[in-house]
Amino acid sequence: MSKGTRRVSRRNVLGGLGVGATSFSVMKPASAQLLPPGRRSEQHDVIVIGTGMAGTATSLQAKQNGADVIVLEKMPESSSGGNSRLAGGFFAIPSADTAEAKQQFLEDFIAKSPGHGNPAIYRLIMDHGREDVAWMQQNGVKLLPPIRDEPYRLDNALAAPAAYAGMPDLLGTLRQRFTTVGGKVAYDTKAKQLIMDNRGRVSGVRAVGPDGVVDYLANAVVIAAGGYGGNKLLLEEFVSPNTDGMIVRGRTWATGDGLLMAQEAGAGLANMAGLTSIHVAAISPREVSAGNPAVALPYCVGINSDGKRYVDESRGYVAHGKAALNQPGQKVALIFDADTSKLPNVAFSVTLFHRLGIPIVEANSLDELAGKINCPSAALAETVKVFNVAVQQDHKALGANPPKALLAYKVQTAPFYAFYPLVPGIALTFGGITTNTNAQALEPDGRVIPGLYAVGEGAGTPYYDDYISGGSLSNCLVMGRIAGRQAAAEKTTQLNPAPAHN
Repeated sequence: MSKGTRRVSRRNVLGGLGVGATSFSVMKPASAQLLPPGRRSEQHDVIVIGTGMAGTATSLQAKQNGADVIVLEKMPESSSGGNSRLAGGFFAIPSADTAEAKQQFLEDFIAKSPGHGNPAIYRLIMDHGREDVAWMQQNGVKLLPPIRDEPYRLDNALAAPAAYAGMPDLLGTLRQRFTTVGGKVAYDTKAKQLIMDNRGRVSGVRAVGPDGVVDYLANAVVIAAGGYGGNKLLLEEFVSPNTDGMIVRGRTWATGDGLLMAQEAGAGLANMAGLTSIHVAAISPREVSAGNPAVALPYCVGINSDGKRYVDESRGYVAHGKAALNQPGQKVALIFDADTSKLPNVAFSVTLFHRLGIPIVEANSLDELAGKINCPSAALAETVKVFNVAVQQDHKALGANPPKALLAYKVQTAPFYAFYPLVPGIALTFGGITTNTNAQALEPDGRVIPGLYAVGEGAGTPYYDDYISGGSLSNCLVMGRIAGRQAAAEKTTQLNPAPAHN
């Protein structure tokens, strides 16, 4: 990149939309300008950047397809796995291998990001999700039986032994399978820039590891380095000036490295602007990664510090988290009663909180509950009274304010409970590198960048504003396997690489 060329900024992305923003250069790493050629070089068939779900699926699939694969991970082995290691472990899949179940799955995914998601990726998950989950099991992964993810018409397979407990074992099992068959992982090795040959093809990665700068050369490079939720500057520039102070639920070292490297090589970036570009959940500040009562949420009643409802709880935990951003003090409660506590999905989240050592508020009256969740007693009583009147036998409360479309249950039987306090936290980002259905990275005009693939949180931009639980890991799994097959099939005659792309 020449000195006169600016990197991506909020103005670059939004300029054509008529949205004003401060114009300044974002994240111009000195390494891209100053890194010398590697002290040594290595030749492989496929290079994968990142050890999360997407990178793990890609590397194992490519290896099983006969490629010589090396994975570059900037963190030490004990901190590897990216956001995937902290994830709940849910994989969204069609409820059955039938045309009807697949169509329901697709319709629900499209409806979740109306008009802005990536239906092409949803169709790939629809077609391959169940078989790819089975592929993990064939490679030694242990999963619990799928459960229905109400109010959606699909299932979630869950990594054993429990939510927010199974992903380290899942990733470790697949990585062990990868290394057992000859795959290599270079830890403490940070990919800094892509190398392009004299045909304009991506032909390697310049990285810094324990031995200094090393040039890794290959027929294909797959970026699976995650998103940018840990990069405060990018969050401020693209999303909102207020997001830099938000709790980071995921890895603080998910700093957008892959996105910036890909952009240097000419790749387009999409869905990077505003709150629609990030995933927010209202979580317990005592356990920011796992303290998310997502499964119980649709059955509960959200209450803010004024004692009022503020969202249709059945819309899911991302919509709820973003609504919590706008509540007084950014602190909310999810309340429910003794009857609702017996519902399987509510009991699931209660069990999760108990396992994590997070206390659940309990009270013998609404007045006592109000005191424990720090809201006015009279306001809470009035809110619950109006809501209960609106609840119909079909468990809809369309007359409530705000209306609740599904899974409305009255709050009337003591004891009363609350998940409290819950505060908004950012888990992952939705924007990233534009790709096609083969996971190939694309320039802004749609041209394929030869030799470059991208998968996972920072690629494909499948989701917009919200997504269905389990959608992120399913995207990583399905697109990772596709990238692994495609990258392994790349057979090129290596020419002398040009200097690393600056």
